[in-house]
Parts: sequence; C-alpha cells; structure tokens
Amino acid sequence: MSERPYREFKYLAVSRERRRRRRFKKVSFFLLLAVLAILVSHRLFLRAALRPASNESLPTVNRDEAAASSAAAAPLANQTKDASELALVPDITSSSPSFIITPVTVAASTSDKTTSSPSVILMSVPFTSQAPLAEWKDARQQDACEEAAAAMAMAWVKGESGFTPEQWKERILAIVDFEQKKYGESRDVSLSDMVAWIFKDYYAYDKVEIKSVNGPDDIIKELAAGRLVLTPMNGQLLGNPYYTPPGPTTHMLLLKGYDYAAREFVTNDAGTRHGQSYRYAAQTLFNAIRAYPTGYHEPIEKIDKEMLVVSR
Repeated sequence: MSERPYREFKYLAVSRERRRRRRFKKVSFFLLLAVLAILVSHRLFLRAALRPASNESLPTVNRDEAAASSAAAAPLANQTKDASELALVPDITSSSPSFIITPVTVAASTSDKTTSSPSVILMSVPFTSQAPLAEWKDARQQDACEEAAAAMAMAWVKGESGFTPEQWKERILAIVDFEQKKYGESRDVSLSDMVAWIFKDYYAYDKVEIKSVNGPDDIIKELAAGRLVLTPMNGQLLGNPYYTPPGPTTHMLLLKGYDYAAREFVTNDAGTRHGQSYRYAAQTLFNAIRAYPTGYHEPIEKIDKEMLVVSR
C-alpha cells in the first residue's frame, strides 16, 4: 500500500472515531439531563405530597370538650342571684372530652412573625344553675352562686358529669349548710373564704390560687394553660339582658373558655338556667370584675380585680 492511501485511510478512521465519541458525549449529556429532571420531579412530588394542608383543615387537638366550635350558639340567657324565675330545669352538660383547642394561624401581637395560636379554648365543665330546680325563692339558693361555681369546678377536677338537677341541688345546699354551720355565713362568699372554706376545708382540695387580674390577657393565659378561672363580678356591669334589672351587685362566674376571633369569654353562669357556655365580651367582663367581701351585700371599699384559678 502506498503512503498516501494509508494516510487517507487513517484520517477517515480517526474522523469516524471522533464523531462516535462526540455522539456518545451528546447522548450521555442528554441522558444525564433526563435523570436529573426525573429526580427533581420526584422530589417536588414528595414535597407536595408530604406538605400539610392549610390550617383550616388541620385536625382539632382534643383535650377536653369535643363540641367547642359550636359555642357560638351559647349566648342564651342569664338570671341574677336576686331573681325569682318561673324557670325550666337547667340543661346538664353531657360527658365529653374536657378540653379543645382549634388551631389557626394568626399574627402574634408581640412579634412581627406569624405564629400558630388557638382560635377557641373551651373546657368541658358540667353546668348547673344555683337554683337547679328553679326554686329561686329559697334564699339559700338565691345567694349560692359561689357554691354552685365551686361545685361545677370540683366536678371538672374529678372528671364527673351527668348529675340530675336534684343531685346538683343536694351538692350546692350541702356546701351552703356547711359554711353556715361552721363559719356562720354563706352569702357573697369572698375569694379568700372560698379558698379556705369551700375548696380547702369542705373539699380538702388545695390546687387553687388567687391571682390579680390586670387585663383580659391574664385570664386568657390561665385558660390556655388548661385551668379554670372563677371571677367575682358586679353583675350590673355585665349588661346581660336576662338579668332581673338592674342585676346583682355581687355575682360569681366560672370561666371555662375563650374565643380569640370573637374576643369573648365562655362562662358557666350559675345565675340562670341558660348560663351554660354563656359568652361575655372580654373587655366587658374584665371591667365588671370586683372582689367583694363575705356577707350580705357588704360595701366594697375599693376596686380589686382578682380571680381564683383552679388547677387539676
């Protein structure tokens, strides 16, 4: 073979090899791109599949009361400790889980970042009026809002429910008679005497504490921690249309929940057969808080805002 044909043959062979290598590199490049695309798509798919739904569809964190969001139907009625009502027998709370928090995302008031906060706090507390059989002419029951509030709180502490009106009446009057016999008074019982006479002496229960109230947030903090709050009130400042005008000057409320969206406290108000889950605007309730002394409508010398916190 001559030198020239050999060189031409070698050149063609080298050219074919170079083209083959270029094609191989192109194919390899596109295959790599395809693999990367598949991996990225798979990762995005997994991320979308594992991402939680919006807060509105998050499941309720159930701790005590199962039907919390229906509390908006609560604003029913109330009746004062000074009323004599021809009433029906009060409704009794059925047994259910004892605490519910419905989560929703809201802007935190103390920060510029968004945090998760409950929209409704509601504890399941059995309800009774202070006159369970509508015997408002009985002076003992007409002034038994403190005893009724304590009885409801202790039923919550013990996880009890389902009492009949007759059973509630028996419980309330047992406390009244105990106070009257041992301490000589059962009307308008102050917070400090409620702690000493009712909780610690009668019930032998000491997980109770009196705290100052500087604003609605102090009460909300206790409720959010799963504790009940009892507040002494000037009922005339609550603006409840179901009170017998002008309303009681001394009254005890049991607070069991708070609605952040509506800015309302949810109470068990023993002053009426309709007091189960009765709602009051947060600021209205705070303004009406008045610590009063034990005795029958004793004068209030100064305005002290206090609450009795009941823990389990």
